[in-house]
Amino acid sequence: MRRGRTPLLALAGLVLAGCAPGAVSALPPPPSTAPGESTTTTPDFTSVVLPSVSGRTTIPGVVVGPGHASLSGTAGGPNGATGGATVEVQRLVGDASAAIRVNAGPDGRWSVPGVLGGRYRVRAWHAPDQTMASPAIFFLGGGENKAVNLTLQSFTGPVVTAAVAPNPPLVSQPANLVVDVSNRAVDANGVGRANPVSGASAQLTGSGAWQLAGPNTVTTDGGGQARWELTCQTGGPQPLSVSVNGGAPLPLNLPDCS
Repeated sequence: MRRGRTPLLALAGLVLAGCAPGAVSALPPPPSTAPGESTTTTPDFTSVVLPSVSGRTTIPGVVVGPGHASLSGTAGGPNGATGGATVEVQRLVGDASAAIRVNAGPDGRWSVPGVLGGRYRVRAWHAPDQTMASPAIFFLGGGENKAVNLTLQSFTGPVVTAAVAPNPPLVSQPANLVVDVSNRAVDANGVGRANPVSGASAQLTGSGAWQLAGPNTVTTDGGGQARWELTCQTGGPQPLSVSVNGGAPLPLNLPDCS
């Protein structure tokens, strides 16, 4: 029995000896589980300029109705109600629009029921002699019944513009006068146009002190222009008009003679 215990004691001595102070190095600390400081930098795109894209914002199809609002009114011109006038009602959404046209009755009254609310532009005309100087623009409530009375102006007959050289004309010195003769008319879309009148007879009239160097009655050329050579006899304003095809005299806007 004694001989069997010796190895165990010896082994225990070795183990104890190995655990003596200073015989074993300190173990390293366990790795930290806390998240490390990030070294990633968030990119800054504030100074990046994106290239433009051609086109425009898409707007769904614009319509005037059906809706719960209505528009009505009258169309009248210089001589009262304009029967048969064309009234165009446009509903505006951004840069897009939708339009409908109706004809005024003999008494100039018109109406467009069952429309949507929104921004509107309304104008009227009567080809070939009447149109509006500017359309009516307004906002219509979704259930509003709005009255819009439209005023038309006469846009017909000849119109003249004049230019003189030298400008201003000099007393006792020859000057060249050019008058553009156009005929005003309103087309089927309500646009007033002034078209040059060729082959028209033009004659000067007025109370101003002018002396002509040639015939007074001349004929307009292909561009609607009539020309005269004349001399101003006295300084100051010298009224002058032109009659086209024997019609009423049309005043010319000329500078005072000097």
